[in-house]
Formats: sequence, C-alpha cells, structure tokens
Amino acid sequence: MEKMQLRQEELDIVKQWVATGDVEVHKEVITENRTIVVPVTREELVIKNGDEVIRIPICEERVEVVKHPTVLEDVSIYRQQYETVHHVEETLRKEELHMETRGNAQVKQEI
Repeated sequence: MEKMQLRQEELDIVKQWVATGDVEVHKEVITENRTIVVPVTREELVIKNGDEVIRIPICEERVEVVKHPTVLEDVSIYRQQYETVHHVEETLRKEELHMETRGNAQVKQEI
C-alpha cells in the first residue's frame, strides 16, 4: 500500500508595528521687551515763608514689577489609534488526486 499526501496552501496573516514617522513636541520660550508708563505719586511737605519755599519729601510710590505665569491655553497631546481595512489578495494552491486507468484496470472505492 502506498500513501500520498494531498496538500493545500493556507494563509497566515501576521501584523507587526513599523515606525512610519517620529514626532517631537516641545515648548519654545519667546522673549519680548515691554515698556510700560507708570505714573508715580509723591508727597512733599511744603513750607512757605515769604519768598522762601522749602520742600521736604515725605513719601512716594515705588514701582515694583512682579511677574506671574498665566495659562494661555491648554493643549492636549495624545496618541490615537484608528483602524482601516487592508485588502490582501493571494493565489493559493491545492492538490487534488486524479487517476488515469489503462487497460482493464478496475477501481474500487472504499469509504
């Protein structure tokens, strides 16, 4: 008795992650010089005695600059995955058994 194996091809689909690009996100600090006009008040004690005037500074406003950060805007940065469909077309082969008889050969089929 001889045995013959009949074979057919089947598809195995393998997916793998491949880097298609790179993104670098960073903040850039931009500097800007500003000139602001601030009125400053001062107070003096004035003494008049005839034609003579004496001025004595008592107090004055001093300008103090305080910087504080404020939120300009919120920026969301995240990765998002989405799925598309890729159509794969491939030709598969399959073996089938065929018999040819010559002469008076009779084939009996057993189940």
